[in-house]
Amino acid sequence: MSRRFNLRIQDVLLTVMFGALIFLAHNIREKSLLLALAVLQLVEGRIPFLTTLWGRTISVVLQLIVVYLLIGYTEGIVSSYYLMLLLPLVSAASYLGMAGTLATSIVAIAAYLSFLRFVDFKEVFIPPEQQHILAIRCLVLAIAAVLVNSLGAAIRAQSARYKSTAEQLAAANQSLLAAEAAMRR
Repeated sequence: MSRRFNLRIQDVLLTVMFGALIFLAHNIREKSLLLALAVLQLVEGRIPFLTTLWGRTISVVLQLIVVYLLIGYTEGIVSSYYLMLLLPLVSAASYLGMAGTLATSIVAIAAYLSFLRFVDFKEVFIPPEQQHILAIRCLVLAIAAVLVNSLGAAIRAQSARYKSTAEQLAAANQSLLAAEAAMRR
């Protein structure tokens, strides 16, 4: 059985927005990393393997790697692309449950903070206000991941209730049809 590709409005919007990011990128390496991230986002859930737990996990890991390279290539800890860490966090929060969300949050924040290793603290002083901003950046990433996970859990629970109600209605309909058939005899 062949799977038909359905173009969604979200796909068009993501393509346009990533296209704008790629257009605004400064050089080919930055453009390539953004393109890789765009492809990972667009194929997520489209390839059957990527709908499995392992597939989703691999997708999140690949996104983390690409974002890490992008941030590292674009000035590290002060990179404007630090918010791209939200992409693997949202993917993990949507599909990998609370444990996967927390693990991904820890890895993403640790990866971001790892760029501090490249700062020469003998030459550079990070003032308290900048340390404060760095802490806020990390906390916002974690908060966003937990909120998306909570929203996803609520949506999954509501979907399960709808499915249960539909199954009950189908069973009731079958009983009603059987009763009508018995009455006709």
